[in-house]
Amino acid sequence: MKRLLLLSFVTMSLFACNSDKNDAPTPAVDYKDPKVLSGALTVKSGTVVTGTMPVGTGAAGAPVLSASSNNQVLTAINGRYAVVAPELETGKFKGYYVKVAGADNYFKVEFPAKAGARKAKNVKHGLLRGNIPDSLILIKLPEGLNVDTFKLQYAVYDSSNVVSNVITAFIAVLKPAGGADGAAFAGTWENYRYKGPNSANWTYVIAADTGWTPFTCVNNVLTYDEKGTPTITRINRTLKDQAAFNTNGTFTYEYHDQYSYLNYDSSKCNSLKYVENDEQSLVFGGWSYVPATKQLILVADNDGKISADDFSVVINTIKEVTATKIVTQDEDGYISEMIKK
Repeated sequence: MKRLLLLSFVTMSLFACNSDKNDAPTPAVDYKDPKVLSGALTVKSGTVVTGTMPVGTGAAGAPVLSASSNNQVLTAINGRYAVVAPELETGKFKGYYVKVAGADNYFKVEFPAKAGARKAKNVKHGLLRGNIPDSLILIKLPEGLNVDTFKLQYAVYDSSNVVSNVITAFIAVLKPAGGADGAAFAGTWENYRYKGPNSANWTYVIAADTGWTPFTCVNNVLTYDEKGTPTITRINRTLKDQAAFNTNGTFTYEYHDQYSYLNYDSSKCNSLKYVENDEQSLVFGGWSYVPATKQLILVADNDGKISADDFSVVINTIKEVTATKIVTQDEDGYISEMIKK
């Protein structure tokens, strides 16, 4: 079933801030200073350490991060999360060192012994399609970040504190909802239909998918017979599949599926029994639109109040957007059409 959203997330804590009861205006913070920016970031499971971040020496047996990850540009939405998924090429690791380039401190992130580097556990769930990493570097960005891009450096260390090579990542910071350019996306949209990269035919989402099997009756028992009477053995229904994009850069996504299967063991020819299953979910996150690349960015983080494996970031290309319709294409070539509610 092609979904608007892939429900693949990762554990993180809710980062809260205290309200300032002073009525005096708060001076603007210049996050272009790496030291100021580093002081405003919160890294999940990270401890702030003053000084120079440890670096590897290339010693034999040291963990190695994939060089293909170096200088990647990663997308984040202002006030939400930057997500880094390190790729371990060889060795094992206990945690990460992370720093903002130019800062005078760094973060030490330690993971449980069972954690591993990014693994391509590919899970597909609709328009939002991606991987479930089992260890991520999760960085909460402050509100009102006045930089377009900033540079991170990170390395892993093993149980003997041997450090890997250092990888650089650039974090591209987007406006929530994309500013005026994203206004056309505001509202509630129903996932209407989709088609695969090599398909000319559309599959409609809000429709029943019914399966039939031919049977004859032998002593009131269903018996398969290709010349028998077609009997419904499966009914899959999507009752709801929709997203609401809010003007403040947040979104909610909701789907509700029902599945019915013929229970052969308890069914008789004169009394068919079906097993009913129900699946539904409500997801929260942030969104932005980049007009230069025509990309819709969806960051499903459940606003920080999430459980295990609850994080997804996916970029979709906008093929068409009108007052009543949005057409997108994902990285696998699937085209989806949403209609305004």
